Amino acid sequence: MGEVRSGIASLIEVFLRDVLRLEGKGEALVHLGVHIYVAECERIFRDSQLEERNKDLAARVCRAL
Repeated sequence: MGEVRSGIASLIEVFLRDVLRLEGKGEALVHLGVHIYVAECERIFRDSQLEERNKDLAARVCRAL
């Protein structure tokens, strides 16, 4: 279980670093960039699930984080 939490924490750190790189950009660019980064994280969470029934749940958990 600790390995899963560590992996999630790493993904969150990468997401936050990516978002922070948008600092100083226009509002539209920040909005679009955050949307793209969230979608990428959702894809990673979804792809990490082996069972099809868990893929949507994983994406929702990602968005909730």
